[in-house]
Amino acid sequence: LIGGSLSRPADRFPRLFGQSTFLKTHPYFLACAGPALFTALAWLVTYMLLHETVPTTTSLWSLIQNKCRNMFVFTHPKSLPADGSHSNDTIQDSRDDSKPLPLRALLTSHVLIAMLNYATLALLDIALRSLIPVFYATPVDLGGLGLDPLRIGNILAVFGIFNGLLQVFFFAWLHDRFGTKVLYTCGIAVSVPTIIAFPMINALCLTHGIGVTVWFAVGLQLTISIPLIMGYGWFVEICCVIIADDSMIGCMAMYVAASSPNRASLGATNGLAQTVAACARIIGPASTMSMFSFSVRDSSNAWTVYYFMMVLALLAMGSTFLLPRQMWKRDD
Repeated sequence: LIGGSLSRPADRFPRLFGQSTFLKTHPYFLACAGPALFTALAWLVTYMLLHETVPTTTSLWSLIQNKCRNMFVFTHPKSLPADGSHSNDTIQDSRDDSKPLPLRALLTSHVLIAMLNYATLALLDIALRSLIPVFYATPVDLGGLGLDPLRIGNILAVFGIFNGLLQVFFFAWLHDRFGTKVLYTCGIAVSVPTIIAFPMINALCLTHGIGVTVWFAVGLQLTISIPLIMGYGWFVEICCVIIADDSMIGCMAMYVAASSPNRASLGATNGLAQTVAACARIIGPASTMSMFSFSVRDSSNAWTVYYFMMVLALLAMGSTFLLPRQMWKRDD
């Protein structure tokens, strides 16, 4: 909503910004500055009002040294004294449920499976979310809808409100009714009809123009993509205690939390998952937009981007077969 409303302010609000040479030269400055200001405000509120859950007097450099030393001890136990006392103590401490494990010990099969699923989900989701506004803005003859930024912003704003309401009122019930894996698998599966809907919407637009039929198809496509976000979860456990109410946490976040070897390693597991997902979010938009540019360049390759998206969807669906139907259990 902010991006669509504040784009090209000199043209949309000539009385307020018509005399600004800067905004005429940079028509999307306000559209970018608005979300940036909101992010800065959120950071300030977090820094000022949220309290650290693990207070420590250890400096950052000492913490890095200890982590490197623990990793070296776990990798090269023979380099320790011959009596083995230090080695045994170190290994025993690393397996202690009350202490976080080093990185190598953290990479269990459960964690790797959860990381794989989270990476493929993040890659598919960010690729899809990057493609939707570009598809809306692309001219109809090039495979899009040719909408202006204001309409695109309004569509995404309505979708965000509708998605939020469904998550609040139906996610817990759906999770309790069908379970984590079923809900997550269905969320991945709905990406297939969501991707297929892109060329179908463009065909409807070419045939009937922008009308009720096209708007209905756009709304239906966004609605069926909501279960994909239900599978995402966005790591709500950062704000919630996991044992308090699992229904509040998204499916993938549940699997990541359950994959942790012990409760003390939960933060490290989440951090590793966020790092893997961040790498996927870097690759997703760049690769998808490159494929989209290749598709619109030549009409004979018009569906290449959708083939690429289908490969991502099938990869994410294949990863779900590695997840257990019942959540992993750990002894805390």
